[in-house]
Amino acid sequence: MLKIPDYEFWFVAGSQFLYGEETLKSVASDAEDIVNKLNASGKLPFKVVCKGVMTTAEGITQFMKDVNYHEEVAGVHLDAYLLPGQELDSRHGALAEAFAAPGHPVS
Repeated sequence: MLKIPDYEFWFVAGSQFLYGEETLKSVASDAEDIVNKLNASGKLPFKVVCKGVMTTAEGITQFMKDVNYHEEVAGVHLDAYLLPGQELDSRHGALAEAFAAPGHPVS
């Protein structure tokens, strides 16, 4: 019988260190909550693993390099946390729109 590998998907939240430690703790807590609810739903065929909060381009680059060395990782999700009224840099607008989750428009 064909055995399907035990894949997992990595979830990481993106934010900015400028928001301060308390906000970043809140973002990390929200990310954990999202992942826990996804896993508890029973609707996903594979486990989602929370990999924390990334606040720098270097951190995200290293995260993606790490993904490449883990054969069990079938995909990643980067969730950008924006404060109310905050907008994404215009250079990233098209990319953000392309990857925006349904019902979560990017401003």
